[in-house]
Amino acid sequence: MNTLSGASYDQLMRHMRSSGVMIAGSQQKRQLLLSGYFHGYKGYRYCRVPKNRIPFQNFFQIQAVIDFDEEIKASMYRPIMQLETALKSIVSEIIVSETKTDSFAEIIEKSMHATYHKNQSDFIKSKYEMRDDIYSTLTRTYRNGNIVKHYYDKDTYVPIWAIFEVTTLGQFGRFVELLDPKIKLRISEELQIPVSYNSDGKMLSSIIYLLRDFRNSVAHNGVVFDCRYRGNRGVDQTLCNWLHHATSVPGIRFDSLIDDITLIMALMKNLRFKKTLLYATSRRLYMIDNELQREIGKEPYFKIFSTDTQKKLIALDKYLHAK
Repeated sequence: MNTLSGASYDQLMRHMRSSGVMIAGSQQKRQLLLSGYFHGYKGYRYCRVPKNRIPFQNFFQIQAVIDFDEEIKASMYRPIMQLETALKSIVSEIIVSETKTDSFAEIIEKSMHATYHKNQSDFIKSKYEMRDDIYSTLTRTYRNGNIVKHYYDKDTYVPIWAIFEVTTLGQFGRFVELLDPKIKLRISEELQIPVSYNSDGKMLSSIIYLLRDFRNSVAHNGVVFDCRYRGNRGVDQTLCNWLHHATSVPGIRFDSLIDDITLIMALMKNLRFKKTLLYATSRRLYMIDNELQREIGKEPYFKIFSTDTQKKLIALDKYLHAK
């Protein structure tokens, strides 16, 4: 079916009505057209997995969820991007301090030792796979005329801080995961993550991978309202326990969008980002959540979110305002 033709959208509207979702008129047809087939209907008719259908009765409710999703991404784009930059900057500074070099080749030899790992051959393999993956990224980005080109044209190595400018959060997380425990603990200390929850430093890369999932969906206009970007990947209970202890936000399980936002806000508070940004973001989230519940009704809302969502948002705002 050609989803760009007027006739096909008429067919889609008939299909939606036959499925129990009331939609009619040129205005709603236009909204459906502007939202696209996936974002306008297919991607928002269920929660997390297609079989978990949301009991929508009309297109107005679907549009409200679409608007909520867009508001979340707009509200969180600046915080998550700023946090990514801050994390890369902090790791770069600590790595250089520990190894006394900003050369990537020297850093991986001085900060990633197999002696800390039971299966040393697997670790060594992972380390050099990570190295080669990042070198491949540098080669690709050279053609774009960015900072990599500046160093390559001078026939010199790209310093670690510049490498982090072009690596993905996934690559960055893999780099951090392979660091020696003592270095990871120094970074964790900067993030105010207690050793009692993170004695081996492993929580650090887990946090970065969680941020990656959310960040990529926000940056690439993925669906975020139901946390489907996480897939079936589990989250270490120790991380959930630390975040609850730090913020007093209840029910942290990372099966909800609010848990990811809580992690982002907690890290930003610990890193002493501007309070005005954190307060404004928290207020905005509470407002658009209330608006969504009012517009779609309790049954569809609680198909998406748990009954303690409002408590979570209130606790988050209280935590952000606490000294």
